[in-house]
Amino acid sequence: MNREAALEWMGIPIAVDPATWWAANGADYRSDLSAWINDQGNNVYDIFNGYDYAYTDLYGTGPVMKLEGDAETVTLRMGHVTWGYEALLTRWLAASGLSAHQPYMEDFEMTLDYANATVNVSMDAVCQWSMKCVKQDAATPGEDAPCAWAWFPTHLDFLTSTQQHPDSAYDDYAPFPISDMSYMSWNCGDPQYQTETDYEYTPVQFTLPSYGKLVVELPDGPVQGYHAEPVPSDAVFQAFRYDSDLTDYENLMYTGEMELGDCDFSGAGGYEWDAYNKTLTVLGPWAPEDPHPLDENLIYNGAPWIEFNVVADGNPLSTIVSEDPEPRNSDSVLASDVTTPSDIDDSSEPYEMGWSNEELIDQAGTRTLICPLRSLP
Repeated sequence: MNREAALEWMGIPIAVDPATWWAANGADYRSDLSAWINDQGNNVYDIFNGYDYAYTDLYGTGPVMKLEGDAETVTLRMGHVTWGYEALLTRWLAASGLSAHQPYMEDFEMTLDYANATVNVSMDAVCQWSMKCVKQDAATPGEDAPCAWAWFPTHLDFLTSTQQHPDSAYDDYAPFPISDMSYMSWNCGDPQYQTETDYEYTPVQFTLPSYGKLVVELPDGPVQGYHAEPVPSDAVFQAFRYDSDLTDYENLMYTGEMELGDCDFSGAGGYEWDAYNKTLTVLGPWAPEDPHPLDENLIYNGAPWIEFNVVADGNPLSTIVSEDPEPRNSDSVLASDVTTPSDIDDSSEPYEMGWSNEELIDQAGTRTLICPLRSLP
């Protein structure tokens, strides 16, 4: 950071040598920052109901810091070993308005470039628990029914509130007697398949502003799928035995190509499904809705709910395609308006997503969510 930023954020006077200031103030700065992070994780953005544990500094001494600087710049390096930092990070991202979707993130990387009036933010992370295998919406329930991988946004909370942790978004969806909410399970390999079941997550709405863009890249090769059928109630226990009997799940497995399946794009600024490159692009503004039949103030699933069918024979049951080069509306988008995602790491984990704000200044605030998916090896 430049010296003006160091003055604003750290209180280092511009005329003072950074090393001299750090020698006199570094210990207090580290202690104050440690107390601040602990307060953020356990009070301000209490992570417990989304993490099932308190935010914990494993060393108990706060972040390890090193400061370097000269007359022009100051560099602060910090290492912090904790339980719960990834959960706190999702709380921060949601509170800042960067992303309402709150997955568990691994291999997270963020770059921020501050200018006088704007900030460029680039994020990249592997997002766990962001998709699940379900019956294709157009498929008829029955033996060997084909599946789809559904992407939908979720809130981090999965525990109900308590006196010690009184704030939980999950309370609206928790099992009876806390709430009466349930959903029809079309989850492949679920003992409660095709029955009303309790929510295991908290749905949330993911919106795109007028300058927003959602881009999803599907893999070119085969992916793993599971036929939409139930398994015995003890299947998960058999899977976790010492000899790990996965037979019930292996019997449902098949491979196929991914294609765009069911999704309601109504209200979006435009969308395009590029079948050749297997790329979906949705433009904002978009505020997808899915009201719950039992309470119109709640949503039924995370919105949007986008299905990507796993098609064994290459013939999808339902495909939504926009090819007509007409002006933007809810059914089409000009091909020239679609930006091809770049800098995708093909060696990434199977599901990866990140914000890319590289066009923020030059194109008046374009925001892109890139979700590349990888084929099976």
